[in-house]
Amino acid sequence: MREEILQQVALSLLPGIGPATIRQLVSYCGSVDKVFNTSLKRLASIPGVGPKTAKLITSSKGLGQANEQLKLADALGATIRFFTDDNFPSRLKVLENAPILLYTKGQLAFNQPRTIGIVGTRRASNYGNRAISRLLKQLKPYNPTIISGLAYGIDIFAHREALNLQLPTIAVLGNGLDLIYPESHKETAEEMLAQGGLVTELKFGTKPESYHFPSRNRIIAGLSDVLVVVEARRKGGALITVEYMLGYNKPCMAVPGPIDAPTSYGSNKLIKDNKAFILTSGNDLVKLLGWTQNHQTDDIIPTKNSLKDKILEVLKGSSNGVHIDELCWKTQIPVNKMGAYILNLELAGIVRSAPGKKFLLVNK
Repeated sequence: MREEILQQVALSLLPGIGPATIRQLVSYCGSVDKVFNTSLKRLASIPGVGPKTAKLITSSKGLGQANEQLKLADALGATIRFFTDDNFPSRLKVLENAPILLYTKGQLAFNQPRTIGIVGTRRASNYGNRAISRLLKQLKPYNPTIISGLAYGIDIFAHREALNLQLPTIAVLGNGLDLIYPESHKETAEEMLAQGGLVTELKFGTKPESYHFPSRNRIIAGLSDVLVVVEARRKGGALITVEYMLGYNKPCMAVPGPIDAPTSYGSNKLIKDNKAFILTSGNDLVKLLGWTQNHQTDDIIPTKNSLKDKILEVLKGSSNGVHIDELCWKTQIPVNKMGAYILNLELAGIVRSAPGKKFLLVNK
């Protein structure tokens, strides 16, 4: 098992080989172990790989560095998750630009049925903080997981309010797990380990450079069923996260703010441009996602003549898997809802994901 993780980390650390190429390699070879044991000629013939990348893989140059990463993970009590692992977040598995490897720490239950991303300005006002507090109190009966980025302002207030309300909360970092940034949020980050935790795609030792944060935002979007924007300026990470959500065909909501407040410009414009639904109470979000308090899966896996039956009927006709777009077309289920339905079928052990955003029935 350790040797397998070592090879997974080594593959992720090879320079010039991105997530798409790694998925291609694993898909063609069958496993990471087989990637490292495939001949140079065979590797070079895989589409998108070529001789240069093949030579880099066969040289085994990432194993020493990977071993150091595993030692640090052991020392910090961290877990490393590869995209083919069962404990890798199901919501990320279906995204083409998702990371192929995650470093995590804490009591992380990524595949809970309800997740909410909360983002906004680093200069949050009392109004913004009150909006978060009110929203999370209203949503507490649904026990959603709150996802944000541990940054100043809206992010850290959302994490702390989730902790106060005993809601699970996850912080996606723009640096390695061996560093908490900003340092003033270290105490909160440590509290989160028992009620959620920390996750990053960046190796240990990675500093919080500015260019890491836009990529971090795609993970926040990928893990969230809905994104709530609370106070956003004209530019910033919150709006970048919105664009990722829209690209994933997931819904965004924005809290309207005073028209003369700079911190409300971005959130108000999202509503004006129809990029986000207006959010004035928790009930707006509950209605949008169709949540109910008395059924954990919110009728996502209902019984006879249901959406579940429609999805399973399409999957029964395929031995190679059905692409999520084809599933949406044949069942007439919107893409932004299909992700949640498929996730719950995966959690129930009825469906499994396959490379290329495809899904298969689990043979029993």
